[in-house]
Amino acid sequence: MATINQILTDLEQYHAQGGDITAVSNACSTMLATGKTPLGLNQWQRSDKPMMEDFNEDNRIVDEKLRELAEEKASRDGTLQQNLNSQFLNGYSVNNESTGGEWPNIPSVNGAGVTEIGVYLDFHDKSNDTKDYTARIYLINGKLVVRYSDGTSYKLY
Repeated sequence: MATINQILTDLEQYHAQGGDITAVSNACSTMLATGKTPLGLNQWQRSDKPMMEDFNEDNRIVDEKLRELAEEKASRDGTLQQNLNSQFLNGYSVNNESTGGEWPNIPSVNGAGVTEIGVYLDFHDKSNDTKDYTARIYLINGKLVVRYSDGTSYKLY
């Protein structure tokens, strides 16, 4: 495929030999863009002569890509919505009245505003803490107890 510079050189030689370049010049005025973007849109250079068809094709490509992205987003949103309505997360059931509160489960707030949890509620100083807990609240014989990792504990009444 000839480059633009080669075509111009050939035209100059043809004209120098007395040839009529009007038809050739008119043909060149309908020339498409020299390059394309990764999406396939025209990428113009100063010497290019854009045509309406080029812009229409670019608009068609952009419209098609936007439609594809909108469809992908709608699909993802639908999948996300289905996952949010799931009764399981990472294989654990979401605690609700129909599960009977078996352990292990993911605590949730029921319609009465109640959250059912297990025996222990552990707290950590930092996310990469290697201790089982820094402080723990737990229930023993119907009493709440706070225990710290150093072994001290306090009953809450």
